[in-house]
Amino acid sequence: MNTGLAQTLSQANSAMTEIVFLLERAEAYEVKATTHSKGSKAVAGVLGFLALYLMALLWQAVSGHYAPAETPLLVGLPIVVGMFVLPVLVGFIWLKWAGASSKREAAALAESYRDKAQRIAREHADVLAEIPAEYLTIDALSHMYRDVQTGRADSLAEAMDRYDEYLHRMRMEAAYEQLIAEQQRQAALLSRINTNVWMNANIAVTGLWMDQRS
Repeated sequence: MNTGLAQTLSQANSAMTEIVFLLERAEAYEVKATTHSKGSKAVAGVLGFLALYLMALLWQAVSGHYAPAETPLLVGLPIVVGMFVLPVLVGFIWLKWAGASSKREAAALAESYRDKAQRIAREHADVLAEIPAEYLTIDALSHMYRDVQTGRADSLAEAMDRYDEYLHRMRMEAAYEQLIAEQQRQAALLSRINTNVWMNANIAVTGLWMDQRS
C-alpha cells in the first residue's frame, strides 16, 4: 500500500467533506432568508386585504346606524382608523423589521460558513493541489482512497483510472436501465395496438358472419 498517497487522499477527503458541508449550510441560510422575506410580504399583503375588508364592513355598519344628517363620515372614520388601520400599520412595520432582521442574520451566517470553507481550503491547499480538480469530489476521493488502501492502486494515476472505469460502468448501467425501460414502454404500447387490431378484426368477422346469415 502506498501509505503517503493514502494519507494525502484521506486528508483531501476530510477537507472536501467539511468544505462541502459548510457550503451547503451557507446555501441553506441563503434560501431561508429569501423564503422568509417572501413570507413576510405575503403576510403583510393578507393583513392589508383583511384591513380593507373590515373597514368596509364597519363603514357599512356605521353608515346604516346614523342618519345622513348626523354625518357618518365624522363619526365612523376615527373608529375605523383606531380599530383597524393603526394595528395593521404596526403589524406591517413589525413584519418588515422582523423580515429585514432575519434576512441580515441569515446572510451573516451564510457569509460566516463561506469564510470557514475558504479558510479550510487555504489550510489544505497543498494537499488539494496534488489532485486534479475534476477528482476533488467526496465520491472520487473516497473511491480512490479505498483502492489505494486495499492495494488495488499503487499510484494516483492508477487510482484515477480505476475511478474513471467505475464511472463508465455506472453510466453503462444507467444507460442499460434506460434502454430496458424504453423497451418495456414500447412493448406496452405495442400490446395495446395489437389488442385493438384483434378486437377490430373480431368485430369485422362477426359482422360478416351475421350478414351471410341474413
